[in-house]
Amino acid sequence: MPLDAIPERDWAELLVDAILYILHKLDLVELVHGGVAAACSSWRHAARDEPELWRRIDIIGCGHGRLPGDFDDLAHRAVCLSAGQCEDFCGQYLDDDFLLFLAHR
Repeated sequence: MPLDAIPERDWAELLVDAILYILHKLDLVELVHGGVAAACSSWRHAARDEPELWRRIDIIGCGHGRLPGDFDDLAHRAVCLSAGQCEDFCGQYLDDDFLLFLAHR
């Protein structure tokens, strides 16, 4: 089938569940610091306003060239995005202040 015969799709019209399925495949760094939220309003909503995406936060292995202090910022942003729905957190190189922050959330 020629490329011009393939109907265009509006990816913004995907159901939230489908968008969340796709976003779950991304690395935490891509979700927090990447351009996912800039794609369109429905993707931004799913990445920023759907706490379900942030129920399990794992920053172990996200250190690709990151300094230990960068983990605090990444972890803070992810926990804030969870809107109190974080049920499981795995992290490394985090300081006592972050652990207190996490305990109060």
